[in-house]
Amino acid sequence: MIADKIENISTYTGLSTGIVKALELLRDGNLTQKADGRYDVDGKNLFYLISRYTSKPVDDCKFETHEKYIDVQAVLSGEESMGYAPVTELTTQTPYDSHKDIAFYGKPDSYTKIALAEGMFCVFYPHDGHMPGGRLNGPADVQKVVIKIRVA
Repeated sequence: MIADKIENISTYTGLSTGIVKALELLRDGNLTQKADGRYDVDGKNLFYLISRYTSKPVDDCKFETHEKYIDVQAVLSGEESMGYAPVTELTTQTPYDSHKDIAFYGKPDSYTKIALAEGMFCVFYPHDGHMPGGRLNGPADVQKVVIKIRVA
C-alpha cells in the first residue's frame, strides 16, 4: 500500500509501467471535468472510474480486495477516511466474485486509518484490504478517480 500526495508521484517512477501510467493520469487537470463513468486507457489492462458521492459513516463501510487489479484511488475533491489492513488479517464476509473482481470483509479490531484529502492518492495491491468512502470530519461531497491496473 502506498499513500501520498499527487505532487509527489515522480517519486514512484521506478514502479511497474502500469502503476507509472496510472499515476501520470492523476496529473490530468481535466479529470474533475469528466462525468461519472468508466474511461478506457488500455482496454482491460488499464482503465479508470470517476465517481461522485457523499462520504458515509465508517461503520457503514466495508473492507474489500481485488485479485485481478491494483487500485489507485485518488480524491479529486472533498475528503474521505480510508482503512487499510493486510488481507491476512481480515475475515471474509462476502467471498470473492471473479466476475466483479471483489471480495468483502468485516472490520478488524485494528487497522490503519488514512485521511485522504483532495490531491492525495493510495495504491492498493491485491493483498491490501482497503475500506474506502468513510467520513473524516462529517459528511463530505467527494469526487474520486479509481484507476484499475491489471495484474500481470
